[in-house]
Amino acid sequence: MTQTDYSEDQAIGLAGQLADSGRKDVISRLAEETIVPFGRIVVLGTDPDKQAKLPSLAADITDPLKVLGATLHSHAGEAIKDELSGYKKEDSMSILHQGRLYMEAEQPMTAESQVWVRFAGKKQEQTLDWDADFVSGNTIDGKVNGAAIASVSFNTDQATTLADAATAIQNAHPDVLSASATGARQITVVSVSDKNVLLSDFTVTGGASQAVESIVETIALVPESDRGKIRADADSSTAALLENARVLKSASAGGLAVLELNL
Repeated sequence: MTQTDYSEDQAIGLAGQLADSGRKDVISRLAEETIVPFGRIVVLGTDPDKQAKLPSLAADITDPLKVLGATLHSHAGEAIKDELSGYKKEDSMSILHQGRLYMEAEQPMTAESQVWVRFAGKKQEQTLDWDADFVSGNTIDGKVNGAAIASVSFNTDQATTLADAATAIQNAHPDVLSASATGARQITVVSVSDKNVLLSDFTVTGGASQAVESIVETIALVPESDRGKIRADADSSTAALLENARVLKSASAGGLAVLELNL
C-alpha cells in the first residue's frame, strides 16, 4: 500500500468499534443494567424513551420496534475500566442504529450466516454414568468444586443408592442447582446460572465389585452476561433471529465479524 492509498477498513478492531467511515445513524439511551458491554445488541428499556438494555426474551429481538441497535465502543469516563468493557448503569450509551461495526461472534460466521442474537444464558449440565450397578458394601465418594460429598453407603438397592448419591452431590456445593437420577446408573448435575461445576475424584470402594464412573459435560455454561452477542443459529432456543442485519466479514468463534445494521 502506498502513502496515497487509503483503506476504509480499520486494521485493528475492537468490539463495538465502527468498521468503516461510511454512513451511520447513532442514537443515545441510558444503560438500564449494571453493565452493558460494547458491541452488543440492545433493545428498548423499561422507559423506552430514555433507557436501553440487553435482550432477555426472544420477542425483544424478533419485534423490530424493540431493537435499537448495537452499543458502540467508547473511551469516555469509567467505561473501559470494567473487565467486560462497557457502559455502566445510567451511562449515556452510543447505539449504532444503521451502519457497520465490529461484533464478537459466538461461533464461526460468514457472509451467508443468518444473524441470531443471544437473549438467554445456559446452565451447565453434566452426567455421571457408572458402568455397573452398586452392590452391598460399596461406598461412593467424590468432590464438587473441590468440596467432598458426604460419603454414600449402599442402601437397599441400586435406585435408592443412586438417589442418595444425587442428594449428596446437590448438598455438597451451592453452585449445584440440582442433581437427580436420570437413568438406572446415571445422575445429571445442573449448575446455577453463571456458575461452572467441577465434578472430580469420584470413586466406589468396598463390596465385591466397584463400578467405574464417567463424567460428560452435555451442555456448556453460557453466562447471562453474554446476552446481546451474535451467532449463526438459535442455540437451543436461547437466541433469536435479527432481521435487517447481515455479516459483511467472516469471523471465527470468538473473533470479530463486521456486522451491517439497517434497522
